[in-house]
This record gives sequence, structure tokens and C-alpha cells, in this order.
Amino acid sequence: MTARRDLEPETPAAKLAAAMMEVCDDSDLPGLRAIVMLHYENPDDELNAVTALHGYDHEDGDTAAITDLFLYLRSIFEANGKTMLLVPMQGPSPS
Repeated sequence: MTARRDLEPETPAAKLAAAMMEVCDDSDLPGLRAIVMLHYENPDDELNAVTALHGYDHEDGDTAAITDLFLYLRSIFEANGKTMLLVPMQGPSPS
């Protein structure tokens, strides 16, 4: 799987995610933000994924969405009597 950012959906899964975002566009819920993650297998048996964000600005949308996702996951863990810990690991500096 290769990571890339496209503003125009090209694959069938990306078009499905875009359609889901259109539903969010039509919603009258104030301040609605959504993260849609689709995982599927292609004919080459490779795992592929599409993520679409709604309601996050383009400047810091990824960071805000990741923060919201981790907070949501932490809430799920806590609701099930578990603790989710994020442990930073030393690695190569991003270039």
C-alpha cells in the first residue's frame, strides 16, 4: 500500500468515501466532523485503504483528526475497563 493524498477520488473505494462525505455535507448537525476509513482487498490480494476526513481544515486537519481518533479509541478502551497507552518510540527523524 502506498500512501498518497488525493483531493479528487479516483478509485471505487475513494468514490464511496467521497459519497459518504457528501452525506455529511448535507447534514444539519453543527460542527460535524467525520473520519471514514475503508479497508478492502484488491484483485492482487493487496490490502488497500482509503481515509476521508470531513469538517477538518486542510492546514491541520490530519493532526486534529488523529487526535480525535486517539481520544475516541481511548474512550472505547476505558468503557471496556482497559487502559490505552501511547508510547513514543525513538526512530529516524522525518526528512
